[in-house]
Order: sequence, then C-alpha cells, then structure tokens
Amino acid sequence: MTRLVLVAALCASSVALAQPKPAPAPAVMPTVGSALPINGADGWPTMLWMYDNPSPKDAAGKVVIHWFCAPKVVGCTDDLARITTLKETTSNTYVIAYVNGTKSQAQKL
Repeated sequence: MTRLVLVAALCASSVALAQPKPAPAPAVMPTVGSALPINGADGWPTMLWMYDNPSPKDAAGKVVIHWFCAPKVVGCTDDLARITTLKETTSNTYVIAYVNGTKSQAQKL
C-alpha cells in the first residue's frame, strides 16, 4: 500500500514539474510619436553600448532619433549613413542606434 502511495506521489510531482513555463513577454516596439526613454523601454533587454551610454543631459534640447535596424537588412547601411550625415551636419540632433545583432555585426554597419 505504501508503494502505491509513493508511486502516486511520484507521478503527481513529475506531472507538476513537466508543466511548461510561460514564455517571457516580447519586447514591444514604440509607435510613432510615443515617448521613449533614452535607455529604451521597460522590458527591453540590457543594452550593450559600443560608444558612450546615451545621456539625457547631452540630449536635452535636441531632436532625439531612435534608429532601429538588423545587420541583414539591405537598406541598413545606407540609412545609417544618412542618419550619421544628418547628425554631423546639424547640431540639434542626438542619434541613438539600436542594432538587433552581435557587437561584431553592429561594427560592420
């Protein structure tokens, strides 16, 4: 009888352990015109910045451009060149580029 109880308890615990864990909530992209903090939205993964971390003090009074791309998207290199030119020719823009890839992939852009 005790063996039956032990087997039943073991089966019940294995069923409880086999339950799938809920998937993490996906990151939500901001919509056009919505506010976006300098360091990304809540729930975004920790960012690895290749240059200085974005600074609210440096961005104050400027138009902040959040630029999103992935390394395998064809137009990314041209678009990044356009954004970089805009930043260099005007003093009132602050660009924060988000690249969905590895550090070496981002450096190739």
